Amino acid sequence: MAEVAEAITRFSSSYIETYKPPPRVRGILALIGRCRTAALGARMYRCENCGYELPVYNSCGDRHCPRCLGARRARWVEQREQELLPLPYFHTVFTLPHELHGLMRANRRELYDLLFAAASETLRKFGADPRHALEGQLGFVTVLHTWDRKLGYHPHLHVLIAAGFGSLLDRLHEKNWVVYTKAPFGGPRQLVRYLARYIHRVGICDQRILEVSDSAVCFSYRERDEEQTLRTMTLEGVEFLRRFAQHILPKGFTRIRFYGFWSNSLKGKHLPLIRKLLGSEPCPESGEQRPTDCVMEFEAYEHICPKCGGGPLLPDQRLLPSTGPPLPS
Repeated sequence: MAEVAEAITRFSSSYIETYKPPPRVRGILALIGRCRTAALGARMYRCENCGYELPVYNSCGDRHCPRCLGARRARWVEQREQELLPLPYFHTVFTLPHELHGLMRANRRELYDLLFAAASETLRKFGADPRHALEGQLGFVTVLHTWDRKLGYHPHLHVLIAAGFGSLLDRLHEKNWVVYTKAPFGGPRQLVRYLARYIHRVGICDQRILEVSDSAVCFSYRERDEEQTLRTMTLEGVEFLRRFAQHILPKGFTRIRFYGFWSNSLKGKHLPLIRKLLGSEPCPESGEQRPTDCVMEFEAYEHICPKCGGGPLLPDQRLLPSTGPPLPS
């Protein structure tokens, strides 16, 4: 199956020569290209029955890597299920005029922060304004996306807001150049799995890569029509990497932020009080240890030898990363 990593391996040299990206971008692309290969080392598993050996290669763990999203998403879902209240929720999108995209590209950290601040302040003021019959503190989570379905540059915020604030959402919906609001969800579990697809996502996943040829990358996308028509697009390899790389975030940038009674400073005190008023209990913790990389994910299940079909595969030895060019710092 074709993957983003294959495109990186094949076209990164030409992309770097053409666009001369900063060391951070080069380093992340190199890391994603080596994910789950011998270049990052492995854990060897051996069949105790026939001696068959199977290497399980280490993952890179980078947040921009399509291969490393599953474990992050699973951990996030479990954490959020402990915090969500038994209410319906609204999914709201804050976006910007296309004319501002060039300015955003040139000042990513500053203007991404400003977008978060503008959206959160708008919601805070609406919640506190007595004219909207709310006069309360909202709780919401925001996540930054910077792409559209064709991997173009389209910075916007997805916001999850606890329902019960109908007048707020009605007023926001009127400002259609800024905000789009979807219908409320039925409950926390349905919502958190839906939102997880938005939270732990990169510009394009491996499942959408149809072919990586010697010169181009073909991928699928869906139109924004009612039928969600499935289309394909083919880009030259260097252009594909240019589009992919423009969604690499500034170092240390926080793309998931919590506000109001969901903020880290308040949720410990306010969520139990709100649950008490609603007469609800938090979801029980599963107690299951979530895998943090592909080796832990492999060891979470018993594997029978694919050669003899008789013995289990047991951990044997660790393989050091193979020799290769150093990653840019």
